[in-house]
Amino acid sequence: MIGAGLSACAIGSMGAMMGGGANGVAALVPEEDQAVQALPQTPAHEEFTAMADVIESPVWAALGPLERDRGGFFGMGSVVGMLLVGSDDADTPEPDSTTAQAERYVASLDSLFDNRDEVAIAMAVDIFRKNSESRRFISAANDVIDSHPWSVASVNAAFQAGQINQATYRAHLTRLDEDRRVLGRVLTSIQEQRRIFGRARTIIVSDNEALNLARVDEEMAALAQYQEMVARLSATISGERDVTS
Repeated sequence: MIGAGLSACAIGSMGAMMGGGANGVAALVPEEDQAVQALPQTPAHEEFTAMADVIESPVWAALGPLERDRGGFFGMGSVVGMLLVGSDDADTPEPDSTTAQAERYVASLDSLFDNRDEVAIAMAVDIFRKNSESRRFISAANDVIDSHPWSVASVNAAFQAGQINQATYRAHLTRLDEDRRVLGRVLTSIQEQRRIFGRARTIIVSDNEALNLARVDEEMAALAQYQEMVARLSATISGERDVTS
């Protein structure tokens, strides 16, 4: 599969077209047509946004008891944005590095299991759970993207050509941008969690090169594929590529 970046998140024409801009695009339609009507939520769209929240919650279930003793910052309820990126609250602790996160994850697994073979199995199960969440998200994302009559690029073109009025344009562009932001959040989340899992793999094999990590590697490879799928969906909704099955 072809990975795709999120460069479309900065499409330059969007802001000008939303506001009218110097090229007078907004003036193509009568003033009374310019009220923005929100598009209705669908079950597929609700699933799409709900699963994005799930994916942003790390699967570090094993860290629960350990992290409660340490203030709960790394607990199951922490989202990746707080965990890895930080927050706007100046009193929130600075996020740990990927290595520190991975070390704490492995230390927690070591405290729960008798040997690294069992730790490897537990880690594979965690990655499997993240893969399951990713599959469910991608299924909903495909339904959402299929429901859009336009991509960002094509709705811009339709508006410039006078094929739709400003209210229709803004309603669809707003939803497209919201959905693209959700895809961006999920892509970032999967990328960060993959890095932690990758570093954790290095740690658990560091003192036992004969450790069987076949299942871990299989699940890691699947997670990498799901990351590429999300990137491709983001490119599709932006209009960088055609919708594909």
